Amino acid sequence: VKLSFRCGERMSEEDGVVSSDFKESGDEGEGRRGTNVKDDISTTNSSISPSVSPAENKPVVLQNSPSPFTLSLGSSQEINEKIPSLFIKYEAALYHFMSLDLTEQKKSIVTTDKSKSLFSSFFSSIFSPPKLKSDQLVEERDKMFAIALIPYNDDDVMHKRVMQSVYMCIQGVDAECPKFGPHWETIGFQGDDPATDLRGVGMFGMLQMLYFVTKHPQMSQPLHKLSRDEKQYFPFCVVGLNFTKIVLQTIRTGLANELCNTHGVLGFANLLHCALYQELLSHWRGGHRTITDFPPLLKEMSERCYENPAEVI
Repeated sequence: VKLSFRCGERMSEEDGVVSSDFKESGDEGEGRRGTNVKDDISTTNSSISPSVSPAENKPVVLQNSPSPFTLSLGSSQEINEKIPSLFIKYEAALYHFMSLDLTEQKKSIVTTDKSKSLFSSFFSSIFSPPKLKSDQLVEERDKMFAIALIPYNDDDVMHKRVMQSVYMCIQGVDAECPKFGPHWETIGFQGDDPATDLRGVGMFGMLQMLYFVTKHPQMSQPLHKLSRDEKQYFPFCVVGLNFTKIVLQTIRTGLANELCNTHGVLGFANLLHCALYQELLSHWRGGHRTITDFPPLLKEMSERCYENPAEVI
């Protein structure tokens, strides 16, 4: 089910509660066993980009996937039903950040960089990628890059709620944790202060993590468990933030514009982020990879995204 409305008419920013119409459409997963990632993203995108009609939200077909990318949303519903006061849903957090005055951040954003793409570097004069088809999509893209420039601030209640919600979902707890401590390393940050790992992605990186762990626990939970394996350890959250960097750079190449026109910029961003995690799971499980394999694997995955993001999806 795809929707088209302004999120301000359906959502409470303060508590993350959505109206009955939104729930009836299946956002919480009722009656949608077997709903896949691309369908869920289409619903999320419609709440942010009301100008994109349902007919234009054509699904991307996930082909030749090494492992199933179809997820039941039952566990996601269970997670969202157990919500302490600090916990915030992805939709409410996204609404908050998209509603901010981002004028100052927009002055510093970089929206185009074709240096990563061989196609763009050598053939842009002959074959230019399609442009974003509406001013609203351009605005959505610019706001996304602006949010990526917002550093984490633990004194900001919304920042804290997003960070704590990611921790709660991964650890399966309903109480907040201290600002500093080794507990952050257990969910895959590099040290006792997660803010130091957000360089280059800012709060947008945490929004993508919040989306992933709340919407698709059937993928995120096994991945986190695998990341804690004695032999196959990898920093779960740091990996996700690296994927966000790839997402941002992929959008800068312009080669994802067609997918952004179909799913919305934020919809595509979450789709690619989840696809990268799914590919990592496949490589890690099937190839018995270790942390020493991650740098070359990340390089390979990023190059594929910069050249042909549709193929990666």
